[in-house]
Amino acid sequence: MDTASLSLTVAFAAGLVSFLSPCVLPLVPSYLSLVTGLTLDELSAQDGGAARRRAVLHSGLFTLGFGAVFMTMGLAATGFGQAFGRALPLLARIGGVVIVVLGLHLLGVVTAPVLNRERRANVRARPASAAGSVIAGLAFGAGWTPCIGPILASILLYSTFQSTLSRGMLLLGAYTLGLAVPFIVAAVGFNWFLSGMSRARRWAMPLERGAGAILVIVGLLMVADRMPAVGALAGDRVAAAEGAEGAAAEGQSSSGAGGLFPSDLATSDHPDAAISLRMGVDLREIGYAIGEADAPVTVVEFSDFGCPYCRMFAMQTFPSLYNEFVRAGTVRWKYVPFVLGIFPHGEEAAYASECAGEQERFALMHDQLYEHQSEWKGADVVAPLFEGYAEAAGLDVRRFTSCVQQGRRNARTLAANRAAQQLGIRGTPTFFIEGQMVQGAIPLEPFREFLAGLVQQRTTAR
Repeated sequence: MDTASLSLTVAFAAGLVSFLSPCVLPLVPSYLSLVTGLTLDELSAQDGGAARRRAVLHSGLFTLGFGAVFMTMGLAATGFGQAFGRALPLLARIGGVVIVVLGLHLLGVVTAPVLNRERRANVRARPASAAGSVIAGLAFGAGWTPCIGPILASILLYSTFQSTLSRGMLLLGAYTLGLAVPFIVAAVGFNWFLSGMSRARRWAMPLERGAGAILVIVGLLMVADRMPAVGALAGDRVAAAEGAEGAAAEGQSSSGAGGLFPSDLATSDHPDAAISLRMGVDLREIGYAIGEADAPVTVVEFSDFGCPYCRMFAMQTFPSLYNEFVRAGTVRWKYVPFVLGIFPHGEEAAYASECAGEQERFALMHDQLYEHQSEWKGADVVAPLFEGYAEAAGLDVRRFTSCVQQGRRNARTLAANRAAQQLGIRGTPTFFIEGQMVQGAIPLEPFREFLAGLVQQRTTAR
């Protein structure tokens, strides 16, 4: 299971634990009566199909309401993290400390009075319509209850450090689903729910303690700057090399790109031919490579210039990897700029970098765009800023401006976007180490250790 899947699974489980918490489980009958407009006796009877359909419809609309609140919170939290990309390492550690405290609160080790304040919304009138059930859900989400507060706060904190807005929303969406599914099931099988509620209560405290322990572990991993590496590099280290070599040995020359994979790759002497075969996407006409063509290990990085995590990796992690591996001739690094489509002026930045590449100044423009990322992302008009970066990078500014205005290099960006889509890239940065996908801004030490082991293995095998 990769890091993204693991995070969604944990978020879903957190929603289930929230449903079983002492502050929600006892109130479920009241909420069901409120949103369905049925009395408890009517819910218990539910002999008629109309009553059952009404229970399913209105409980679903209720969960839709509080789901909208939580996913909006996730979107805002991730947006906050991206806005402060430069401070993310520090924010991650602070967030880790907060999550540890929240976990200790659930374990009963720490008592935080602020977390024990009741903030439940009161909706006195029963909803008279479908819209009323949604509004009740919105009120429920906005007026959260204390026992769930630490779990929800922890999920929100973790979503702050997601690389894309969609990932932050997905994380809260998984949490919402974990809370919504048992709620709807309770509405459909109300008698079964009532009979099983006493048994579920016995599990509420152990589950809460277990959730607290998990939060403490997650928080400590974040403090130690290890959380992004969990799952991404925890698998079999040999898988990247063996999987890539197996693909090459079998001569795989087709991809999932609808039969458009070039037939000449198997016989091409281009430096990117071998890695293209392994990845199933033609890389020969996109991106920019540095390092020895015959280096034992090839890394392909897909990044968006607007991504704060890409900036963090480029400015804090990559220089050390470059000095240790690329300059030593053991790693060939290919950087592919593409447009994820969620960052302000990301497309213009990609076009500008390609026009710098027209003058063989891509690397210098790459540095300028990342160094001044917050400036051009917050600007209304970016053309004058990009021209200034081009001048600082030693480009012929008139030729650069002409390239941008005429779109002479736009086709390279569009080709990179198609390659990213074929590879299933959904976030940035995404790396392919000898063809093996690794997602996220992996910290220096895990990345360095992984590369060192792979280089040693490949060098020995030669």
